[in-house]
Amino acid sequence: MRKFPCTSDLTGQKYNHLTAVELVSRKPPRWRCLCDCGTYTTVLSSNLKSGKVKSCGCIHHRGNPTHGLSGTRLYRIYKKIIRRCYCESEPAFPNYGGRGIKVCEEWRDSVESFYEWAMKNGYSESLTIDRIDNDGDYSPQNCRWANAKEQSNNRRSNREFTIGGEQKDLTQWCEEYGVSYTTVHARITRGWDIIDALTYKGDARKRKQKEKKNARSI
Repeated sequence: MRKFPCTSDLTGQKYNHLTAVELVSRKPPRWRCLCDCGTYTTVLSSNLKSGKVKSCGCIHHRGNPTHGLSGTRLYRIYKKIIRRCYCESEPAFPNYGGRGIKVCEEWRDSVESFYEWAMKNGYSESLTIDRIDNDGDYSPQNCRWANAKEQSNNRRSNREFTIGGEQKDLTQWCEEYGVSYTTVHARITRGWDIIDALTYKGDARKRKQKEKKNARSI
């Protein structure tokens, strides 16, 4: 760590939900801090010591209750959805908080409330949390515990197609035709018709060469 004379050494000291890790600038003094949620953030020394900044922005608890859930899978899930919605440094933030997705006040202010909801609504170690409306917030009314297949069927990117007057999403059509979702999705992305994408059994390499040839002749 860089040493700056006349600057208080806050290394290792904890202020609310933030622990000072490293001094990153002297004028004004700024500290790189580790939040309880696992995210790093940079905070002015004065804001850190005065309590003006209490977390990276992800934690809105009233006080700091001891909930006894640390280290559990449910607590990791809880921290993950908080980071998704409020921590701009989180890789998934653009798809959640960046789109205006929030965590309801009931859960945001109390991990215990989230835990109670989970236990009453079918939580198990094999399931993951899923928002019923992908444009809606994390709340008791919009969340459920789902398996991988149910989550896949609920993806925003899972487009729907109509074949023979019947409408299904791409995952469901792939299951019915017994073909790989990845393969069919790639074909559609390249401009294939849905029927061709689902049923083509020929040499994929030759088909791709033909596509390139046709593209050059246009």
